[in-house]
Amino acid sequence: MAEYLLQERFKQLGEENILVESTGTIAGDGNMAALEAVETMAALGIDMRAHRARRLTGEMIDAADLVVVMEKYHYNTVGDLRPGAACKTVMMGKFLGGREEVGIPDPDGGSLNGR
Repeated sequence: MAEYLLQERFKQLGEENILVESTGTIAGDGNMAALEAVETMAALGIDMRAHRARRLTGEMIDAADLVVVMEKYHYNTVGDLRPGAACKTVMMGKFLGGREEVGIPDPDGGSLNGR
């Protein structure tokens, strides 16, 4: 969802040359997005039916200019795959009020009302 939201925001800002990609640390390659995620995004006018999960690799980290993670576990996984990537890895909480240590729970498997 974050990938599609950020792509849409860049599009609105006229910044369509910025590549945003989403991966998971335990994702099964090729898995479709959860129906709840697709429905939520559709309500915002964003079509993510074509989304397929990809597992994070060291090569993906190498190719990235910036790696944004949601939870400390994800941060540690990036470090495990590429110890030198700490300088380009930040937690999403850094952009949501400046508190980098604030984790954002993975919504995968959650309900639409957050419970």
